[in-house]
Amino acid sequence: MKKVIAREELCLNCKLCEVYCRTAHSVSKDVVRAHLKENPVPVSRITVEGDNLDSVAVNCRHCDDPACVAACITGAMQKDPETGIVSCDESRCIGCMTCLAVCPVGCIKTGKAAVKCDLCQETGEPACVKNCPNRALVYVEVGCLVGFVLMNCSDRAGIYTGLIQKKVPLSSLEGDILETPELMLFSRAVRTEKLTGGVRV
Repeated sequence: MKKVIAREELCLNCKLCEVYCRTAHSVSKDVVRAHLKENPVPVSRITVEGDNLDSVAVNCRHCDDPACVAACITGAMQKDPETGIVSCDESRCIGCMTCLAVCPVGCIKTGKAAVKCDLCQETGEPACVKNCPNRALVYVEVGCLVGFVLMNCSDRAGIYTGLIQKKVPLSSLEGDILETPELMLFSRAVRTEKLTGGVRV
């Protein structure tokens, strides 16, 4: 399935992804009315973490074996067997937030019902990707997530926590900056460091 991949080294911390996510999930679909006129203000399904020096957008990974679905006590959290999209049926959600407690990414938002990324199914392209000015977010076909792993950096002390995506075709990124068919995301900017047994991003 296609998923939103965050490229931390290109993130500007502008938070336009949050702005346009709220707009896409608003009643008016208008960027001004959504933020100034609507009550309650729509909730962004994506969050930019960090500061102006080091930031990354965090959103739902639509896991192959989602912990949130397994933990949901009402069956509100579901994974579509055809599209692979994990969604929340707000009519069945009681707001217990057990899903947030077990989510390894912490991307579910609180409220009367759990709120999470739905990949903007109605439009076919996530609003966060469409409106990212620096292409720090891309929407690509990827393989199975193999989970959170620890990678030792060969040139710098410390450990980076990453999420490996299998077999991302270079053609799907339209000749962008990747050097190999695999893409790694890290909780801190790796920039040009070489990773032991890994790739450079």
